[in-house]
Amino acid sequence: MPLMLEENYTHTLTESLKRGDVDAIIVAEPFQEPGIVTEPLYDEPFFVIVPKGHSFEELDAVSPRMLGEEQVCC
Repeated sequence: MPLMLEENYTHTLTESLKRGDVDAIIVAEPFQEPGIVTEPLYDEPFFVIVPKGHSFEELDAVSPRMLGEEQVCC
């Protein structure tokens, strides 16, 4: 079975799938497209990493709302 890997924009990959150029695509959520069935492959945890002394340092969890006033680099 030949395996082709291509990195591209979600809309471009979706069009390739609809045309039948590829059998499957891997995309990030959220993804909803009429007529296309999705199945999760894995769940990836995300972490907030801060320097010592930051106000988040002692917290067990940080909500997305709490990040609203922070300068964030992804």
